[in-house]
Amino acid sequence: MLEWIKNLEPEFLILIFGVVFVAFLSLISIAKAQRTLDLIGKRALDLREDLMKRDGVEIVDIVIANTSYVNVEVVAAGLIYKRTLLPLKEESVMILARDSHKISIPLDALRAYVIGSKLRMKRLYVYVEDALGRRIKKRAKNSVRVLKKVLKNDRKALRIDQKKQRFATGNYRFFERTGLVFEVIFSPFTKLARTMKNNLNRKLRNREVNIEILNIEKKHKQEMQDMFDEARRENQKLETEKKILEQEKEAVAQAKLAVAKRREEFKRVATEIKKNEEERKRIELELQNSKVEFEEDSAEVKNEKVGKPTEVKADVENSEVQTVIKQAPKKRKKVEEKVEETKEEKQE
Repeated sequence: MLEWIKNLEPEFLILIFGVVFVAFLSLISIAKAQRTLDLIGKRALDLREDLMKRDGVEIVDIVIANTSYVNVEVVAAGLIYKRTLLPLKEESVMILARDSHKISIPLDALRAYVIGSKLRMKRLYVYVEDALGRRIKKRAKNSVRVLKKVLKNDRKALRIDQKKQRFATGNYRFFERTGLVFEVIFSPFTKLARTMKNNLNRKLRNREVNIEILNIEKKHKQEMQDMFDEARRENQKLETEKKILEQEKEAVAQAKLAVAKRREEFKRVATEIKKNEEERKRIELELQNSKVEFEEDSAEVKNEKVGKPTEVKADVENSEVQTVIKQAPKKRKKVEEKVEETKEEKQE
């Protein structure tokens, strides 16, 4: 068989896979078409059971939904408990296509209708029946869950009441009587344990109170310490500001003194400059006078040379002229140095 498949040509394999693929797509299309036909042609009903509270009252809502595209007539709706039909509504109701119908009943009324005064409950179903006699049922899980809790609490309360009645009348059961005997025997120990427990609880409570008081005191001390620190910081801040103000005042006073000294220094420098200017003018005047004298001396010497003096007199005059000529540059140099000094002082 495998060899036969291996000997097949690729065209046959492609053809076989194509046929299988087309068959698979055909099956999918048929399934979708059948589902669509069921929705259109069949009368499909859907049941839903919800538990809700309205104005503080627990109510059970039974919703009958028509999921098909045709109208459905419902002739009965109700509950099934222990294979017994408990109809809630036996009127004929027409449910339009893609529409729903709701039946509401309080939870207490449902309990009274299903189990009455009993304290135990089994499975409960919700059913609906159409005009063709087709019946659809679904478990009422939400209602049963809540009812079981209510019944459990009722049974517990009933047991407590019965026990109180037995203890009041003295009609004890065996285990209750045995428990009372053991209670009398071990009553000193129970009293001791109760006393120890109460003392321990009292000490623990006192300890908690003391801890709370200590925490309050600690908190108060911390608040006072914070207030003290805040006041100390404020005082330090004020002292710092005072020091800054004093330093600023001292700096202003020093600045004023410096300004006054600077003014005095300026006045002194101005007077010195004025004196130097006068000295410079005087020196310039002396220089001019010395130049005039030098020119006059040189003119006299020339005039004397022009005349006919004796040789001795000529020699003396020549020596005097030479001394005057030699001394004139030195005087001139000194005068120029003084003038330059006065100029430098003036510039400074």
